[in-house]
Amino acid sequence: MYVTIQAFSEKTGLSPSTLRYYDRKNLLVPTCRLKNGYRAYSETQIKDAIMIHSLRNADVPLNEIKRFLNADETERNVLISKWRQEVELKVASLKIAQQYLGGLNPKQN
Repeated sequence: MYVTIQAFSEKTGLSPSTLRYYDRKNLLVPTCRLKNGYRAYSETQIKDAIMIHSLRNADVPLNEIKRFLNADETERNVLISKWRQEVELKVASLKIAQQYLGGLNPKQN
């Protein structure tokens, strides 16, 4: 069963413009086009849509997401490990910034 971009948007929580963007970037291509040219997605694509969007929220570049989608299990594990390390570094950096900002007093120069 196929659903329109609007219905797919409601099921995934992603905006139609985000879905169109993922389509243009060949990350999440609709299963087919309806007779009227509208994009149609399958229910099985919901998991991929949410995963792609979650990776984007983690600042994973589009080219690496595309690589991940086409990778075998070994390469996927390597990419996931790399992304985890990058996120850990970002979190540590943000914690340092938080500590610094917490110690600032606006009355001091």
